[in-house]
Amino acid sequence: MNLLREVRERIGLLSDGVLYERAIEFARRHEPVDGAQLNGLLQYAQEWRDLMQFVDKQRKRAWPQSGRTGHYKHFYDDLYEALRQLERDAAEFVPAGLARHEQQAQTAIYAGLLAREFVQHLVTEAQLVRAIGNIKHADAAPTSRRHQRREG
Repeated sequence: MNLLREVRERIGLLSDGVLYERAIEFARRHEPVDGAQLNGLLQYAQEWRDLMQFVDKQRKRAWPQSGRTGHYKHFYDDLYEALRQLERDAAEFVPAGLARHEQQAQTAIYAGLLAREFVQHLVTEAQLVRAIGNIKHADAAPTSRRHQRREG
């Protein structure tokens, strides 16, 4: 029980620091995906295997190279690599001396915990970026036809 508590505390600290920073950096390097994609990430982030399958499927998908989804392949390729890094990071939580299948099972558990935190930060930042973009867009657009006529 004590080990589980210690691991949760370490993951909490990583979430507030390293994982938060990684998610912010990732979100700022990429155009955000739409709300349905973000919701999918949150939904699938509940289980490591489900998240990896979702991200892998999305990165292999034939996204149109133009339009609003033109950047999705790059987003998911990079997200896949970020999640693989989390899997490598999770290995430090696994005690030495376990059988290979036990190591893999525990790594998946810890990677899932790390990924869930990372995805939550990533989705929150992407939603914030989209909201700010919508506000800027709304401020730049005329608010009514009457307003347009007065200017013109």
